[in-house]
Amino acid sequence: MEYLNSSKTIYHPVRKYDNDAESSSASASESNEHLIPEKDIPFTHSTPSSSSSSRAILGKYLPFVLHLITILIYISAFIYRPTKVVIREAFDAPTDAPIEYETVKYFGEPDGSIYFGPSNNKTDAAWEGLLTNGPGIVWISDDAASKLSEPTERVRDYNREINPDVPGYMGNIEVFHQLHCLNRIRKLFYNRIREDVHDEIPEMREPHTMHCFEYLRQVIQCHGDVGIMSLGWDPTGEAYTAIFETDRQCRNFELIREWTKKHQVLTFLPTNTINA
Repeated sequence: MEYLNSSKTIYHPVRKYDNDAESSSASASESNEHLIPEKDIPFTHSTPSSSSSSRAILGKYLPFVLHLITILIYISAFIYRPTKVVIREAFDAPTDAPIEYETVKYFGEPDGSIYFGPSNNKTDAAWEGLLTNGPGIVWISDDAASKLSEPTERVRDYNREINPDVPGYMGNIEVFHQLHCLNRIRKLFYNRIREDVHDEIPEMREPHTMHCFEYLRQVIQCHGDVGIMSLGWDPTGEAYTAIFETDRQCRNFELIREWTKKHQVLTFLPTNTINA
């Protein structure tokens, strides 16, 4: 029996032929043509982007910034509001006339009002009493005069002869000029303007009355009363009717009238009288 040779068999690597090496090199070169050169590949970080970081900071501080802006708006409104009020009051009441409020019920019917109804001696006397013997011309201090939007006249010498303590300037309390105009229109309506009125030439009667109409229109629009008037229903006329007998918050007129009397000055020489 024959036995195989028991010696170890040694293997050697097969030698590559030159044409095989060239073939492999060519194949690799063709594959590499489709790859981006290593030096052209952009370098990127794996850390979070800067935009994400900015959004995180904005989200953290935005509520605080909005709250701060709101506070600044409130502070600005608080600072500027008193200035506007002071300016308005400077034109409305540059004197120390007392301003107090009271509840007053309006009258819609003649009953209960001495000013309502046809012009006669009784109603005329009531209206004249409102005017404090004139259209409310008073003396005012230098400080009050300086706050007016237009220059005003100085007190005349004959006023100082009557009252040496009268300050330097004069002014017209507007509520009494308004009542003066309304009283004039009332008298014209009832044909009660006297022919012997000597403080006004006949040629001025119509322009004076036209002035009163226009002046009162401007006063009403200027004050712009936005109070709500209640409405009722008239079943006979099938229409809404205004309810005039309502309570209103009004300035105490008697206090203003008494103050005006104490500060009143003559607007004409003592030999003349004021008739409207």
